[in-house]
Amino acid sequence: MPFSQPSPSIADAKAQAAGQVTEYLNTPRFEGRSADFWKNTLNAAKFPLLLPLLRKYHSAPMSSSECERVFSVAKYILDDRRKNITMENLEKQLFLHENLLIYGFKIE
Repeated sequence: MPFSQPSPSIADAKAQAAGQVTEYLNTPRFEGRSADFWKNTLNAAKFPLLLPLLRKYHSAPMSSSECERVFSVAKYILDDRRKNITMENLEKQLFLHENLLIYGFKIE
């Protein structure tokens, strides 16, 4: 089954988002608190697609439940048959477990 090409509007949005990420990464390092960088209206206006992500992900979790859930998954990955797994492979498996749905994979 061939893959269909994304619609022009989706492709444009992805290109715009990629452009903002690239521009942000090439911005000179800000000396100070990151919150102060984003409170600056010029910076917030310069990266409008990144600002909602910042608000969602650049904060402390309200509870420890997410951390506890990840440790619970790690416990199942590190069962008696897989005690010799490297830390790198454990991190990769935890990443995949947490992010497969984002990439459109279905877990059954």
